Amino acid sequence: MLASVQTSSQGNQSQLDLVTDSLLDIRKDRVFPVLSDEAGVLAPLVAAIARPGSRVLDVGTGSGILGITAALAGAGTVLSDINSKAVLYSQNNARLHGVHDRIQFYLSDVLTNIPETEFDLVVCNPPFAPLPPNCPFHLSGDGGPIGFRVILPLLLSVNRYLARNGIFLLLSLSPVVQGKPLVLEVARQLLSCDRIFALRVYQDLISLSDYGSIFAHLDTTGPWYRDLRRRGIHGLSYVLLVGCPENLYRPITDIACSSLHMDPTTFGGSWNSRLFRYSTWLSTMQ
Repeated sequence: MLASVQTSSQGNQSQLDLVTDSLLDIRKDRVFPVLSDEAGVLAPLVAAIARPGSRVLDVGTGSGILGITAALAGAGTVLSDINSKAVLYSQNNARLHGVHDRIQFYLSDVLTNIPETEFDLVVCNPPFAPLPPNCPFHLSGDGGPIGFRVILPLLLSVNRYLARNGIFLLLSLSPVVQGKPLVLEVARQLLSCDRIFALRVYQDLISLSDYGSIFAHLDTTGPWYRDLRRRGIHGLSYVLLVGCPENLYRPITDIACSSLHMDPTTFGGSWNSRLFRYSTWLSTMQ
């Protein structure tokens, strides 16, 4: 499927034509299509941060939109994905935009196969959906039992890849414990960045009971749900996690918020549309 994606940065709009799979494709190795959160939040930040001479690492690249955006800005770019089909799609999309020779491509489980190099920006839109065991789901969305299957290994090792004053961006669903996104609490323990913060993508939380009801037909849901409750998880929040130097806190926040013309504490979004997509995928993958 060839899709045209509108991205913008500081008032400048551009269009990327990207080959992806359909949103309703039920194959496990489906290459996820670019949605408004990735194009409207992460891509403008990447476009604003990347510049000639900088180095950018896009982990879990999928279609390649973020890495290609960085390469179009003149950055030396590395793209990686555990899905060989995604690596192929991102290579083809890079050729479509004439930046294939500026990008290195790696088939890699998180950072496993990527040589340790200092990057000015590491960006990731990972698989993040918390799932019960043995749940049929796309590789691009499978976050494991609490959604940290990719996120935790990334946070444990990303410091070795960040340059001094480097920036880390992660767009992810996160369990919420005592009103705080768990991904933010973990990042503050593991990341070496001066300033670590999170901005909400959706205004409200989704309750754990509403989210868990999607998987009620699975035999493994009961024990999984009870384990999440024991961990103190009472809901889920969709957040943009940022690690950056102190002096870039305000510029990054301003760019992220202006991308969707919202105030600094919230972005627009719809839980209903996301839950509907999850339910549809599960029903078609049975």
